[in-house]
Amino acid sequence: MGASQRNLPAINEMAMVGGRLCLDFINTTNWLDMDSVDDRLTDFSQVLAWGVRVGLIRFPGEADSLDPTNRKTDPRMARLHQFRYMLRQLFVSAQPPDPATLALFNQCLRQTGGLVMTVTEKDLNFVCRSHDLSWIEAPVAYSAAELLISPLKKRIKQCPGPRCGWLFLDSSPNNRRRWCSMATCGNKHKARQFYGRKKER
Repeated sequence: MGASQRNLPAINEMAMVGGRLCLDFINTTNWLDMDSVDDRLTDFSQVLAWGVRVGLIRFPGEADSLDPTNRKTDPRMARLHQFRYMLRQLFVSAQPPDPATLALFNQCLRQTGGLVMTVTEKDLNFVCRSHDLSWIEAPVAYSAAELLISPLKKRIKQCPGPRCGWLFLDSSPNNRRRWCSMATCGNKHKARQFYGRKKER
């Protein structure tokens, strides 16, 4: 799960193509098979920025309360990377999860002590009440659990783009979507094909 960094869009600008919270969380890094590359969650400030992006953090000052010391490095990062890796295994593996993986997943499902449901204007939202990782692990794990037992699991696909491997829920009527995004991996594939044909001529 080593990380390699290129010039990437900022965490608050990256595309959200997964179709579910859990898949967008897995897609915070790119993948070569099961190896993480081009990781966008390299420090806890980026984790908080992603939380704002997806709506898990919605109130001014909430991010500061979750990381009052504003540390750039945090021991929680290793656990969060392990959690992300475990989620991807659950979706891409053809085999049932091993007992250790399932135990870790169930532990994340039980970690609701840091979440409180509140009404904000006209909708419901989770509010963080803990400095641990329950504010992100619990809703992401619930999103994954819902998808794993849903018939929609059969529509989860993996982008074949080089250094991508993003997962997405194919909601197209004919279930023929191939790329995480035509604007990125799809267009790059077309450009490679065009260059290859031009070189042959």
